[in-house]
This record gives sequence, structure tokens and C-alpha cells, in this order.
Amino acid sequence: FSTPWTTGAQRARGLRVALPTAPKVAQPWGPVETTWHEYASADSNQVGDGLLLAEQRQRLRELLEQEVDKLDGHSERVFLGGLSQGCTAALDIYLQEACHLRLGGFVGSVGFLPSDELGFPGANEAVEALLADKDQAARPVVLQSAE
Repeated sequence: FSTPWTTGAQRARGLRVALPTAPKVAQPWGPVETTWHEYASADSNQVGDGLLLAEQRQRLRELLEQEVDKLDGHSERVFLGGLSQGCTAALDIYLQEACHLRLGGFVGSVGFLPSDELGFPGANEAVEALLADKDQAARPVVLQSAE
């Protein structure tokens, strides 16, 4: 069995895979869960307290900058992605940073488009900026939506 990120015949040379994990946080209704942000309630995708989201945005921004540095500035080789809440968190930071860092693209599954209305400040403006940047807008953004 060989995967692209391990040694072996099918290894993709130059491929780096960074898989950050969200911190464990107590949700407002009780359980401690691995989460990129708190939810406002158990039955909503609305962000609760935005402080954790702001902290994780900064953490992911720094990770992206480190990965670009490791590739000697070849930011077009950096793709971002995630699954479930991690998909939405990754898409959120992709929208915030893609035009500035000139990222390669995004691939995510079981997520949704973050918006200001759902508690992701600046997301709406970031979408507009991405769409207005013809070069960046031409890069792949693949989202398998949860809804």
C-alpha cells in the first residue's frame, strides 16, 4: 500500500501535506469537542463566540505563510482543504488569504460557504475580492457542500 505522501513508487515528489488539528473546546451546551470555532447552538452552523475563530484564523494564516516559505515562495503550490467543520474553517482562511498569498487552490468536503451572517467576519468581502481577482479566481476551488 502506497500513498502520495509516503516513500514508495507512488510518492508525489515535492508534495507536502500539513494536517493541523483543531483544539479541544467545550461547546456552550456542554461537550468538549475538537473544533475550529464554537457554535452558537447545537442545531446551527452560526459561530458562537468569535474569539476562538479569530485565534484559529491567525494560527492557520501563520501555517500558510510557513508552508509558502518552505516552498521558497512558490505559493501556487500550496492548496488548502478540510473536512466538515475543518472544510469551512479552511475555506474561510482560503478566502481571506488566497489573493494576498496567491495560493494554488482549495479542496474541501462536507462544508459550507462561510459568510458574515454566519459569524465569519470579512467572509463576504473576501469572496468578492477573490471573484474580482481574475488570476486567483481561475485557480481551483472545489467544495462538496453539506447542504
